[in-house]
Amino acid sequence: MHSLSFTINELTDDELPTIAELSGDLHHMAEIMAPVVGDERLTVRAVLAVAFSYCGGGVHFLGVGEITRKIRNRRIRAEYDHGVISGPQLARKYRLSDRHIWTILGGPES
Repeated sequence: MHSLSFTINELTDDELPTIAELSGDLHHMAEIMAPVVGDERLTVRAVLAVAFSYCGGGVHFLGVGEITRKIRNRRIRAEYDHGVISGPQLARKYRLSDRHIWTILGGPES
């Protein structure tokens, strides 16, 4: 099972990736579903909900690890930028090293 610090329903629209940001099987599934769903954000939510539900099961979706890291990194950056939490506190919250947090905060926004 893929360990997530959030659920799909908790994500705000600003935190959701676009279809273009999805990779692998997630991108392919979103392209197939988008014309049926008719709304990009709902499509992405549906794709991620299905993919995360099946993680660790008999179905494997390429790109889940990458997109969960992007979402996590966006949350880390947003919490830090809004002064909600310090770097060391973020490291403890997300179970990452201080160095990893500073790498995320110093890197390009994703």
